[in-house]
Amino acid sequence: MPEISQNAARILIKSLSRGVVRPGATKYFHRGHEKWLAAQLEELTEIEEDGGAVVHFVRGAYGEGKTHFLNHLEALAQERGWVTAHIESRKDMAELDRFETIYPKIMQKLRLSADSLESETDLSDDPARILLDRWAEKLLKEVGYEKRYITKPLEAEMRLFEILQDRVMRRNLPGDLQRVFCAYPRASLIGEVNIQNDLVAWFRGEERIIHVPSYLLSNPGSRVKAPGVDPLMVKPIAIRPIGKSTSNDVFRGVIWLLTTCGYKGLILSVDEIEMIARLKPSKRMDQALQTLREFVDNTDGDVGLQHVAIYFAATPIMFDDESYFRSYDALATRIEPVSDQVNWRSPVIDLEKTMLTVEDLKWVASRIRSIYGRAYGAEAAARFSDEDIKQTVIVVDKSRYRIAKPRLLCRVVVDQLDKLREGRPSQSLDQTVSQIATLLVKENE
Repeated sequence: MPEISQNAARILIKSLSRGVVRPGATKYFHRGHEKWLAAQLEELTEIEEDGGAVVHFVRGAYGEGKTHFLNHLEALAQERGWVTAHIESRKDMAELDRFETIYPKIMQKLRLSADSLESETDLSDDPARILLDRWAEKLLKEVGYEKRYITKPLEAEMRLFEILQDRVMRRNLPGDLQRVFCAYPRASLIGEVNIQNDLVAWFRGEERIIHVPSYLLSNPGSRVKAPGVDPLMVKPIAIRPIGKSTSNDVFRGVIWLLTTCGYKGLILSVDEIEMIARLKPSKRMDQALQTLREFVDNTDGDVGLQHVAIYFAATPIMFDDESYFRSYDALATRIEPVSDQVNWRSPVIDLEKTMLTVEDLKWVASRIRSIYGRAYGAEAAARFSDEDIKQTVIVVDKSRYRIAKPRLLCRVVVDQLDKLREGRPSQSLDQTVSQIATLLVKENE
């Protein structure tokens, strides 16, 4: 097990007691699904080399480990230079039939570096600002500009203008996005902090119009402020917020900017997409299914998405019930398996085909015990013996509740450890498992 600090161990145990796993924590107790993971890493390598894209669906019962699987894959990808964004449909209130509601969540959840468990918060500084700052720093360095040596600012601005015209304005990007990508480095050059703040707000998806001074978009040599000057040269340019008609194209632009700044690409995970079953009226669900189908289709490296891997996680009912994926033939035919044999690179990553064994569950329980010992002392963990782990796994494994065993096991193990450390009265293991399983089922309803 990788080294983990006492503070990080406590944060991890607290998250497990709530039935979730913090991003960046999976490496401490991940087990299983090796072939699925190996296939995904192989595909990511291919995307790094040829600039393609891929879309997968992750299938598993509630608590089966879909989020854990995606978090672990994301962590492995981050170590290779990928950026990730993990959206939870329920918590983030993302509406799959309206991508414009998902875009701001993506920008909020962008993780530009590996996650840390050293803080209770799981959010880094503003990712939109960090990304635009890196874009500006890259270009300013290229034109030889350093704040300590500002001897020829106009010359630097002229060279910057030429680069932006070549790399941004000639690309097939939405016009407003081009303006933001061009204005931000020039605003950085002259220290226009308020304008930078407005550009960041637009980029992260805030619903308000911003105004960009025209001198940040015009040729520096034509910038004249004197009586009689054409007002079009000085009138601010209004940029409308990202909406339904532009959100998809702006999303492509974000991926382009990521790769331009040196990242390998973006992994976008959209969890709990069974939430679309609750969309009313039914035409909203039809639109959500169409959105899924469009993502599946839109992985042509030449005209579609590039440098991106997208994962949609859902419970089995979405795949098996005739009312959901199967009701939309254009989607169903793209994700249906062609045989009973497991294809590790198939569109659907079926975690139910590689469920954790009893020995795997014992290993996971022992890992949690070790982390608990790091968090609260070896003596606290020692009270939960190997025999206790064995009996806990047996009871969890034979349970028949409407929740998968990995999540149930994690909650039960942490609960048992807490009781032993705090000296609380114990009850039968069957009763503990029943109470926690009932609680988890209610949480899912």
